[in-house]
Order: sequence, then C-alpha cells, then structure tokens
Amino acid sequence: MIFSQLKSLIFFLLILLVILMAVDTSSNFGVKHDFQNDLGKVNLVMGHRVDPDIMIFGSSNSEVGFDVPLLRRLSGKSVYNAALDGTHFLQMGCLVSEFSDYSSQNKYVILGLSPFSLGPMKKVNRIDQFLAYIDNPYVYKSLSSMDPNLTNRCRFIPFYKYTEVNSDYYKQVMIGWKSYLGSARQKEISDTNYGFTPNFQQWQKDQDAVNAASDRFPIPIDSSVCRYLQGLITTLQAKGKKVILIYPPVQKDGQALITNFDAIGQAIKDLGARADYYFDFSNCSISAKKEFFYNDSHLNARGAKEFSLMLFNQMKGVLN
Repeated sequence: MIFSQLKSLIFFLLILLVILMAVDTSSNFGVKHDFQNDLGKVNLVMGHRVDPDIMIFGSSNSEVGFDVPLLRRLSGKSVYNAALDGTHFLQMGCLVSEFSDYSSQNKYVILGLSPFSLGPMKKVNRIDQFLAYIDNPYVYKSLSSMDPNLTNRCRFIPFYKYTEVNSDYYKQVMIGWKSYLGSARQKEISDTNYGFTPNFQQWQKDQDAVNAASDRFPIPIDSSVCRYLQGLITTLQAKGKKVILIYPPVQKDGQALITNFDAIGQAIKDLGARADYYFDFSNCSISAKKEFFYNDSHLNARGAKEFSLMLFNQMKGVLN
C-alpha cells in the first residue's frame, strides 16, 4: 500500500516537473520573440538578428539622444540604437561582447556615455529582460559582477527566476508567441526608428525648481568601471571595429550641480584616447539651450535632431 502510494507520488511529481519544464521552455521562447521596446533590443542582439554598419550602445541619454533615422539619411549607412534605459555599462557589456562576437557587417560602434557612466553600479536593471539568456556566459558574467547572489539564484535554482518577474513578463511571452505565429516567423519586427526613442516633452516645468532646491553633489568615478570600459573598447577593436566614444550634451544647469563635472570629463576623455575616435559634446552650444532638453541630461526629440546633425558633421570625415 505504502509502496503504491509512493509510486503514485513520484509519478505525479514527474508529471508536474515535465509540465513546469514545458512551461519554462515555452515562456523562454515567447520572451525571446518579443521585438518591442528595450526587451526587443536585447532579443535582437542576443539572437544575432541585427548587424548595422553603425551600432550604438549606451543608457537612456543615448536612447533618446541619437536620432537614428536622421543619421541613416545623412550617412547613407545602416544604423541601430541598442541603448537601454537605466542600464549601466557593466550590464550593457554583455550585449556589446555578444555583438562583437557575431557581427560581420558592422564597422563602427558608438559608445555613448553620460556623467553617471563611470560611477559604480551594484544593482541589476530589469533582470527580466535578460532571464531568457541567463546561461549565456556574457550575460551571466555581467549580471554576476553586479549581483552574484541574485544571478546565481536565477540561473541555478529551478524556476526561481519567475519570482523576479511581474505580470508584464507574461504579456511579453504572449506578444512573442503571437509575433512568431502571426508573422511567418519573421526574424524581427519593423521599427522605423531603429531603436531610437524620441521624447517629445519640453523642458520639464518643475526641473528649474528641482535644480534650485538641490545641493551640489559629486558623482564617484570608479576605476574598475573605467577598466571595464577600456576592456570593451579593446574587445571591439580586436574584432576589427572602429570604436567611437561620444559624450552627448549635458544641460548647463545639470553640469553646475555636479561638483566634479570637469574631473568626469577628463576621465571620459582619457577613455576616448583609447578609442579610435572621441567626440565631446557635453558642453557644446546645445547645452546652453533648455529648449533642446526635457531634463538636465536628456535631450528631447528636437534636441536629438540638433545633436545628431552636429554629430554627423563631426563624424562624416571618419566614415567610409
């Protein structure tokens, strides 16, 4: 009797395990085929589905600041903006490394920095966007460098990763499956902005009040982050790519709040010396005009056009 009950329990557990594994496999597949928004960028890179002449990596200021359709028209080259909102280069590095491994058409990689790019970062941003690739060595290494405990739990404890997602994750699963089944299994969803996310806000009404009430503060410069960026530059160059390091505009009021703004600029310039080309727009003419920003470090759509035109005029002499 006991033996029979034990067999039934084992059989039930095996069936449950098979069901859970099937759900896990189905979820991973669906998430990997959602090509919308920032998750779509991760999927395009990790799925080796984007290989433009010019590739852009960075965080939110790059995502909203590089007007890719304009750069494509001006340069006559394919361009894609893989920058991710709120994502430190310690995390973005896994996408950079994966891209450098598989890309063959790409000639130029733009690394867009900000005053915060050299600071330490210990928190993984939007881990749900990377969970389907947790076994990838680049992803695992990047996430582990920021939060090894969380990364190990998500990778090695079965189904633990689902404790780190919300209802949006399952919506993305459904979107991915719908995309896969309803589009003749196409490799990517057409994005006419090519990863660029224009922001049509004007200078935020409360930004002046926020700046006036804010104390001045330093942004730490982490030497290990600088070395990491040096490593990314070297890795890209070893793959035959020209690395263009760019420091986009920072609004004057925002600059004034950062007590070590000049030191940050010098550290970024030192990194730029290791790249093939370096362009510093942090304190250019755009920086003095609030109508081109919606906050201290983010260009609006109008500012992105102005900046991208200025950028192309600087870059056109090095593009071939």
